[in-house]
Amino acid sequence: MDFQKKNIEIMKGPLFSMRVLFEQELPLPPGHSLKSETSRSGLRTASLKLADGKVINLHSRYDPMQEGTQLVKDTGEENSFIVLGFGLGYHVDALVKKIPPEQIATSILIIEPNAWMLQFALKNRDISHLLSDSRITWCIGLPQEEIGTIWQQELEWSRLSGVKIIEHPPSSVFNSVYFKQVKEKIIVISRRSKGNLATLMTMGDEFQRNSFENLPFLCCCPGMIELFDRFKGHPIIVVAAGPSLEKNVHLLNEIKGRVLILAVDTAFRQLVAHGIRPDIVAAADPSYENSLDFVGVENEREVILAAEIMTHPTIFQFFKGPKCVLSFGGGLMPWAKAFIEPKGIIQCWGSIATTIFDIARKLGGDPIIFLGLDLAFQDGLLHARGSYSDDVLFEQLHQYTSLEHQITSYINTRGAVKSVNYLGETLYTDKSMQLYKEWFEDQFQQTSQRVVNASEGGIVDRNVIRM
Repeated sequence: MDFQKKNIEIMKGPLFSMRVLFEQELPLPPGHSLKSETSRSGLRTASLKLADGKVINLHSRYDPMQEGTQLVKDTGEENSFIVLGFGLGYHVDALVKKIPPEQIATSILIIEPNAWMLQFALKNRDISHLLSDSRITWCIGLPQEEIGTIWQQELEWSRLSGVKIIEHPPSSVFNSVYFKQVKEKIIVISRRSKGNLATLMTMGDEFQRNSFENLPFLCCCPGMIELFDRFKGHPIIVVAAGPSLEKNVHLLNEIKGRVLILAVDTAFRQLVAHGIRPDIVAAADPSYENSLDFVGVENEREVILAAEIMTHPTIFQFFKGPKCVLSFGGGLMPWAKAFIEPKGIIQCWGSIATTIFDIARKLGGDPIIFLGLDLAFQDGLLHARGSYSDDVLFEQLHQYTSLEHQITSYINTRGAVKSVNYLGETLYTDKSMQLYKEWFEDQFQQTSQRVVNASEGGIVDRNVIRM
């Protein structure tokens, strides 16, 4: 039977790029060879001979299916599975059979660093049932940096019951470094995502209430997707609200009109106070407190508001400028997308600065230049002066305290930690901002456009051009 033809024919939709890849013969590394044979149970098995003459049996020569079943026997109530190494896929077969049909939100991520290995499996086994399984996402021959991004996009964190990593031992012999880096990546992402999940658990009701109240805007406003790739090769300035923004915000007046300026909502009032109108201001926080960043600037008709549907309704209702909608892909969107035009999916990692960066990437900006991306309490401040957080602190002042004392007390309650930046300066940050720093530096490495951090302070230094 022509297994490869049957397997390749099933590769449609998201798997079409794999189909194109496997329609040609893929070379093995020099000195490597693969051999298939029939096991005693009648199933196909295989071995890999390395350049140094070492032979690795990819599966049992007696009963590969029984061996695969043994490999997944410790899986329990998890609904996210990360499979490191495919071989001929018997352990994946066993995993799929073990997962109860009624188990919800199940995802299986198959990571095989060597495309030639999967091609060998396509030739020797009928795995069309795996290729057509919607729960399975295939990561074949991808750089380690991309794996984590794909995994986090596939997961429904609000329905996650547990994560299980299943490592195919023979594959680990010749992919040990790759698998080690992937596991480290998964651990880092899981740690970061605890914060997102905690936010969802505490504010989920508010997310849904806001989304329903904002439904008219979801239906009537254009999506951010309309601007995707419209600014390819053009510089984009991304304005965050770190304390260092005060040092160079005045320079934006000199380049306004020659570059696209995107701003987070927390920096909006500061920009307007300096006579600068960003081209786009982004908002995504569901809380009423964050909506206060628009008080006094709601009549800025030259600025486009780009807001997630869960944003506090008063922002949509009172902002007089043009509006467009972006989406993080959750909430009402899985249901609503069947009835509305596409709005565009944007990443978010707990901070509006992560959102505005992904907007800049999706627009095609190159280079992407940051101002105010400190992620530290630069000069003993929380944000550039003028945000709603200043209003809150001013309300707490009395005759026995000062603004500086209030800020210091706030920083202390956030669990401040020390961090040394590229200039050798020791700055204070907190655990949340430390995670955002790691996210940005990781994403910078995965971004094809040039990224420049022109903030005059802060701790975001790796994988970015510093100015």
